[in-house]
Amino acid sequence: MTIFVCFALALISAKAVRTGLVVLGISILVAWSRIYLGVHFPLDMIGAVLTGMVSNELLCRLWKHKGQNIFNFFKLISLKLFKI
Repeated sequence: MTIFVCFALALISAKAVRTGLVVLGISILVAWSRIYLGVHFPLDMIGAVLTGMVSNELLCRLWKHKGQNIFNFFKLISLKLFKI
């Protein structure tokens, strides 16, 4: 559930609103099915949504300030691992 919400919010913030809303709808269906089957309580799903929202916001802010550095770091690792 948390991953669905993070992915949906990332799509929405990247201007892919329609796709983000579809993924958000799927996440609601997943949450409802878990509650219906008795695997989770409703408060668990609310916590997952809040965790996803907070994670998305923090990572978006981090990416705005340090995104290029993070990208360059992983690019360097990739180049060293694969000797491209």
